[in-house]
Amino acid sequence: MGGTGLTFETPYRAMTGYVLAKDAWGMGYATETLRAIVELARGLGVRRLYALCHTQHAASRHVLEKGEFQREGTLRQYMEFPNLSPGQLFDVFCYARILERGRPATPAES
Repeated sequence: MGGTGLTFETPYRAMTGYVLAKDAWGMGYATETLRAIVELARGLGVRRLYALCHTQHAASRHVLEKGEFQREGTLRQYMEFPNLSPGQLFDVFCYARILERGRPATPAES
């Protein structure tokens, strides 16, 4: 069906992301996955959580924005998406969220 993860760069900075099979799109799995990762990261003391998103994937952008991530910029020719075009590099948006310990979940997170 897909996968997610949490990759630590430092004790306070981590990257996340999600990849879902096309037949799982639009069913709320990405939103639920992101909520769970945010709570996990917060509990582990992560202060800055970020994710990269293909510039043409509006649904992923929407999930990140709904999860209170803010777009910080574009990384040009940054990442390969083997499921789209093996060997070709694509631009990606970088989204990030600053996590505060002990902050109650917002309605978007619960």
